Amino acid sequence: MAESTPGLPVVLDTNGNPIMDSNMGNMSIKQLDEFEEGSESSEPKVKRVGRFATFLNLCNAMVGAGIVSVPSTFNATGLGPTTILLALCGFLCFYSGVIMLGLQSDHKVSGLNELAYKIFGNSGQLLVSICIIIFAFSCTVAYLIIGANQIKSWLTLAGYNMTGKTEWALLMTFYLVVLPGMMTIPRHLDCLSKLAIPSVAGVAFYFFVMIIKAFTLLPKPEYPDPTTIGYKMSFEIFTAFGVHSLTFSLPVIMLPIIAPYNPSVRKRVYVMGWTFIATWLIVSIPAAIGYLLFGQNTKSDVLSSFPDNDILILIVRVGMFISVSMSYPAIVMSITGSLGQMLYQQNNPELLTSKQRWVLIPLVNIANLVVAIFFPDIRSILGVGGSIGGCLVGFVFPSLCRIVTRNTSLSTLTNVGHICFIVFGIIMSIICTYSSVKDAISSMKK
Repeated sequence: MAESTPGLPVVLDTNGNPIMDSNMGNMSIKQLDEFEEGSESSEPKVKRVGRFATFLNLCNAMVGAGIVSVPSTFNATGLGPTTILLALCGFLCFYSGVIMLGLQSDHKVSGLNELAYKIFGNSGQLLVSICIIIFAFSCTVAYLIIGANQIKSWLTLAGYNMTGKTEWALLMTFYLVVLPGMMTIPRHLDCLSKLAIPSVAGVAFYFFVMIIKAFTLLPKPEYPDPTTIGYKMSFEIFTAFGVHSLTFSLPVIMLPIIAPYNPSVRKRVYVMGWTFIATWLIVSIPAAIGYLLFGQNTKSDVLSSFPDNDILILIVRVGMFISVSMSYPAIVMSITGSLGQMLYQQNNPELLTSKQRWVLIPLVNIANLVVAIFFPDIRSILGVGGSIGGCLVGFVFPSLCRIVTRNTSLSTLTNVGHICFIVFGIIMSIICTYSSVKDAISSMKK
């Protein structure tokens, strides 16, 4: 998961809510007509964003540096079933997103927390916030591991091999303190906007380099890797599903991003549908290529599977390093805001007092560091986040909201469908969390 690009024309505040625009009078008649289409007179006047810009922002929010862990999910079930699993998870997340768009239109909200408060009150908002915090923590921990892995590869290239746990802990601590952790200290994060485009470019370059690797390596007789499996079943499929749920977690993060777009639900579903198609291609194609190249030996960070002296991969590593280093402080600020709301009734991290910030920010950074040191397997970390954030918030929450707000019998076909989706989300969350934690403990022992 990546943050929305400040360079694109979405105008959001620190909490991801659309900022009011006082210059509505400068809009043309055509723009005003487009603005009013499908909206109600009571809707807040926000600065509207076009379809293509919204599409780019949604893609940027979904596709982050965490995609380097998706190739390793093919180890669980092989090439065929994992490709189908990716498609299934993407479809379920799209279906959940459609429900969320309907709820957003009905209740005039710009975020999940606001929606949870309107329907379930303080207790519902608290539960949703906790799930989102766990979801965000999995991203920040994964980003720390990815960033440290890139430094480790550069040190190996320079002739310094790091194999011990103590060395890994020192490297991780050094990386956090010197770069991403240091960037969480400033009250304002305006500096990140200057590196937003290079951050996105790093992910895009990874996609194209994997395509190049497919054309140059796969025709050779030693490829695909002999350990590549077409079909296989194992309990790790649930960890894979958790990772995929986090990868396609648009329902969890899309409301603030899509809020400035045309209020028409039909148009929002349309742009969201194209976002899922594009994201599925961007994620699945490099993932399948990575698995074909390395088979069952594909590491949780696929870049670590390539030789350290590979020039193209070396450039990709630089791009990914920038991407995770810039995304980390932004997500930490989001976690700090959520914790600030719980402890100090202040969800804007910029408005927290200095004392409150010096309690929360080090606490979040240290928690990320400890988990990253002892559980270095990115796949299992993302699996936990996807199991709780993706399955509970992404699958269970939207259908539960619909059942509570619909004044119809539970026996209606629509409500039965929502109940099935809720039961499915709860069961998958429990099983996927267990599988991911089991894999994380196993990786720690190794």
